[in-house]
Amino acid sequence: MAQRTQPCAFCGTPFTTNHGRKIYCARKCACAAMNAKHGKHTTPRPKVCLLCGESFTPLRKDGLYCSVDCSQRANRLRRAPVITSRECPACGKEFTGATNRPVYCSLKCRTAARYDRTAEDRRRKTREWTQLNKHTAAYKQQSAVKFGRRRAQKLGSPHPLTQAQWQRTLKRANGVCFYCGATESDLTLDHVVPPCRGGAHSEGNTVAACSSCNCSKGGKLLIEWRIRKGELTWRTHRETSKVLRA
Repeated sequence: MAQRTQPCAFCGTPFTTNHGRKIYCARKCACAAMNAKHGKHTTPRPKVCLLCGESFTPLRKDGLYCSVDCSQRANRLRRAPVITSRECPACGKEFTGATNRPVYCSLKCRTAARYDRTAEDRRRKTREWTQLNKHTAAYKQQSAVKFGRRRAQKLGSPHPLTQAQWQRTLKRANGVCFYCGATESDLTLDHVVPPCRGGAHSEGNTVAACSSCNCSKGGKLLIEWRIRKGELTWRTHRETSKVLRA
């Protein structure tokens, strides 16, 4: 198609084109004509700030706030948590809290709920660990301490032996039996005064002994055991007691 010169349909400026349907000299005139046709303004109208209520002319047609400060404050308000009243799923207590916060009324309830959720997983891991370690000396020692502690708690003992105290006793023993002085890598826990004879499951009544002495002593008192082994007689015991009392 041959070139022709015609005036712009919007601004009237003459322009040359070889397109039969082109009626505007530039894209700017085409957009302006379209806005005018649909009743749109080329410049934004004055608005009222949604936060502070001040009148302003936005830089963009979709502007809602008069300043950056108002925009940031509005964003903070939108993100602010909503305080509601709810019931704690762990204890059933009514409490108030934010909607985007944890649902429990206290750290104690949150910990208890997590403990309940992971109970089965912990039991499974305990069973697996027990199967792998039940024949080791360390496991047997821990079991002895735990069993004695539970029994002491049932009997009302004020200070039952702890794992830390037992480890301290083993460290002091340094691999040497308290009774016979023999060196053994796997010392066992023994009560000087057996619990069946009224002895406490406490640090002051427990020693590290070799398995031979532990089995031999059993539920006997130390003096009874030594007399039975022939290391001491009742006569020697009475004479020693008189000397100590004097």
